[in-house]
Amino acid sequence: MWAALADDRQRAVWWSYLELDPHPGGALLERWTDGDGRRHATRGAVVEADAPRRLRATWRDDGWPAETEVTIGLTEERGGTWIRVTHSGWDKLPDGDALLATHRDGWRAHLARWATHVA
Repeated sequence: MWAALADDRQRAVWWSYLELDPHPGGALLERWTDGDGRRHATRGAVVEADAPRRLRATWRDDGWPAETEVTIGLTEERGGTWIRVTHSGWDKLPDGDALLATHRDGWRAHLARWATHVA
């Protein structure tokens, strides 16, 4: 599971528009297009990379007044792996509740593609 997140070629299969250097201080860059065709970027930095168990990074869309934080935890159990995504810091943003809802949907979609890739 860690390799599917950390390896550029594997990650490109399920999250093609995310660039990630999975080492402390490494960059995170997600270039995406919204439903109206406008281009955006999410930027961050890896705070912690404890392979193969945890990746923690800052997360900030262009135009946000503050950054949030994402932690992806991987726990091996009974021949499989549990993935837990915690995305915090929404209270620092003016539209935090709405942004949380859209990001929750986005994370679910990414996790579904990740699971399909490793299956």
